[in-house]
Amino acid sequence: MTKYFIKDLNIFTSEEYNHIFAINPELTPLHYKFKDFEYWIIRDVLVRPEEANKFILDNYAVIERESENNISHHPNKQLVYPQFSFYKIKEFLMRFVNDNKILELPNIDYRDQQIRIKIDDSWVTYSNLAYKNVKIKNRNHEPHTDEFTLGCNLFLTQNGVGTSLFKKKYYDELIISDIEGFNKYGQDYIDYMGKYYRDRNKDDSIINGWANIEEDDNWKRYHIIPGEFNTISMYRGSYFHSPFISDDLEVNEIRHNLVFGYCSPTSEEEEQHYNDEVKKWNYKKKT
Repeated sequence: MTKYFIKDLNIFTSEEYNHIFAINPELTPLHYKFKDFEYWIIRDVLVRPEEANKFILDNYAVIERESENNISHHPNKQLVYPQFSFYKIKEFLMRFVNDNKILELPNIDYRDQQIRIKIDDSWVTYSNLAYKNVKIKNRNHEPHTDEFTLGCNLFLTQNGVGTSLFKKKYYDELIISDIEGFNKYGQDYIDYMGKYYRDRNKDDSIINGWANIEEDDNWKRYHIIPGEFNTISMYRGSYFHSPFISDDLEVNEIRHNLVFGYCSPTSEEEEQHYNDEVKKWNYKKKT
């Protein structure tokens, strides 16, 4: 699947753009917290989700189903958007994270243009586009973690998708995230996972069609975050996860989710988020 820009976005006015991606003014988030993980769900995010999905597929991307495989963790390469794309959604997410104290953030003056630039830079934004019969290589259907602190998926697909959460089998223990693994086992864990990823990347076998893992020698799925249409799911990027594509997805239907990944702008802030996560879940070093 190859994706590339097919129109000059400068031909669209900001009024047209904001109309298409308008956010519902009243949203009620749901917080799901369990013994060792949590996530948030926000439903009915966009006023015109069908129009937004069509706009992206018509103006940003061309889908070529029979092209070569790629080595991305997702079934197909991500389509990354230009600066200030979907800024209002980024600002909404920033306010949501701050107001609900999901992360400890400094005071934010949203009227300051320099702050707006920093907000835009802090959120990596791209589309994941896939379909049920995609060919996958290098075992890229297996779980991974993200480099960003928080991952947010805005689902624009009608049927049968979501995000599978996994625990990594590490000797006789199940590890939920890289933060837990490193905090408990240090460099031994890093070396172990490095070997796992190197072995995986060397595997050039091809699987015809997306494969959802439930349990194998390396992984155990423990939860599926639903990917309901026009819904945002938010979770820690350090969780092991993988796209979920069910048999309900039509053969020719595109699994499309807009990803917004929050990246801490400074190492000091990132370290604070790491320490907060360790404290919240009481990760203790194994002796």
